[in-house]
Amino acid sequence: MKNTIPNRCYGIMYPLTGAETEIQRAQSVAMATCSERDTGHIPVTTGLLTVQSILEWPQGSCLSSRGDPGMWLGFIKPRKIREASLPPPTTSPISRAQSAESSSEVWAINYTQGRNKAKLPVLGREGKYQPNMEKESNQHPGQVPRKMNPLLGLGLLLAGLLTVEGLLKPNFSPEKHEAVSQGQVGKGKGTAQELAKRNTDFGLKLFKKLSFSSPDNNILFSPWSISMAFSMLSLGAQDSTLAEIKDGFNFRNIPDKDLHEGFHYLIHRLNQRNQDQRLGLGNALFIDQKVKPQQKFLTEVKNMYKADTIPTNFQNSENAQKQINNYVRQKTQGKINNLVKNIDPGTVMLLINYIFFRARWQHEFDPKETKEEDFILDKNKSVKVPMMFRVGVYNVGRDDQLSCTVLEIPYQNNFTAIFVLPDEGRMKQVEEALGLETFARWKKLLVRRVADVFVPRLTVTGNYDLKKTLSHLGISKIFEEHGDLTRISPHQNLKVGEAVHKATLKMDEKGTEGAAGSGVQTLPMETPIRVKINRRFLLMIWETKMNNLLFFGKIVNPSGR
Repeated sequence: MKNTIPNRCYGIMYPLTGAETEIQRAQSVAMATCSERDTGHIPVTTGLLTVQSILEWPQGSCLSSRGDPGMWLGFIKPRKIREASLPPPTTSPISRAQSAESSSEVWAINYTQGRNKAKLPVLGREGKYQPNMEKESNQHPGQVPRKMNPLLGLGLLLAGLLTVEGLLKPNFSPEKHEAVSQGQVGKGKGTAQELAKRNTDFGLKLFKKLSFSSPDNNILFSPWSISMAFSMLSLGAQDSTLAEIKDGFNFRNIPDKDLHEGFHYLIHRLNQRNQDQRLGLGNALFIDQKVKPQQKFLTEVKNMYKADTIPTNFQNSENAQKQINNYVRQKTQGKINNLVKNIDPGTVMLLINYIFFRARWQHEFDPKETKEEDFILDKNKSVKVPMMFRVGVYNVGRDDQLSCTVLEIPYQNNFTAIFVLPDEGRMKQVEEALGLETFARWKKLLVRRVADVFVPRLTVTGNYDLKKTLSHLGISKIFEEHGDLTRISPHQNLKVGEAVHKATLKMDEKGTEGAAGSGVQTLPMETPIRVKINRRFLLMIWETKMNNLLFFGKIVNPSGR
């Protein structure tokens, strides 16, 4: 059965010898996804993107389109798409994604905007953007003349988007991705496990800083998203600036080559999909049209981090803001809107990492069992929340040393959620004890038990300015004028202006369809223990094969208010 989804296509363009061949290649990639299309030409956007500019984009430029006319970012605008595995569409791909049966959604965005180090006329621009790249086909669009050496800002957009089940498509050709990955994946496997461990340690340190500054607020962030983005940034750093990044993110004593191959391996692992889950993540660079980054830097972020390279005119801040927000909106399936609100005209580059998580419970909660109950905010105040309930077999542990209960609720396949419920008034004690050794002890304490489990339905958002927090972890030079990011561009002095991280969590009853999902579960004949998450608790979402901490939070108020 053929489904029609207007204006939505994903692929990649790999430059060959001439324009005609390149168009044919673009068409062939599109037709791998599209069942029908116009064959005589390729419609493209007007304004910032032209046919000529598209043909001169670097290898690996993303082909994609959005549904709203006039605003789509891609090159090919197909008539129809055939996707036999998808259910019949609703009013739009976004609404269908939202209606898909899923128990959890987690979205994370990191955004860093660079600024001029000095208030100078940036590159002496004439104001009006006129794309003209016909004479620079072998260069990145908008090279800065070598005789100019302005003090410019680096914009770093670090966006986390991990998806399990949904409409997110890979923004690269599977065949090409596999050809690139197979030669490098094995190289990074040995480092990846160590990186996952160090990422967890970094996440714990960052959590303690965030919790100390906001002890009575919800906290939610993605250590993985932040770590991968700054690892990508480290490709452009050197000397003491590079050392500071590696020390702050626990990458010390890992050779640069091993570090990036390790992240490449983890990206490859997390992008694996099957019929029960879909996990997607990626990276992108928005580069000012007048700036010439080092080709080595562009090649490495493409090969190691699968980063899209997107020319941008930051002097037209309104259009740049719209372009970036549209990209983020598309990659997060409409979940994160208007991320960028005020772009400094001195910005010359934005780096993005995105990770989105939507997973199905291994055993779903019955919505009929969900009741309004009290969630304790403090000694004198509570709030009514929808409390989900299920009796089943779960891994449960009791830590008498820290006075807390640990509950594991698995998702399908290689993901799991860990809930840590401190006794009344013991949250601070648990937070202070957080560490790799504590996690290891909790894992040993978990025992399969029949349990009456009560978990609040969640809608929580975290939004943080990381610049100040990371400086407390020893990461400051990239934000200062004397930082060394010359491996990005030796002819401009760059610094990171600000770093913002945004994450959103939604968790509900919906679980798995099919035989392996919500069928009858045989329970042992034993008295169930009672685990009721009705006061502030910690929440962690893990990828279990690599033991990778993807999201970490403290829930003070499940309603998000």
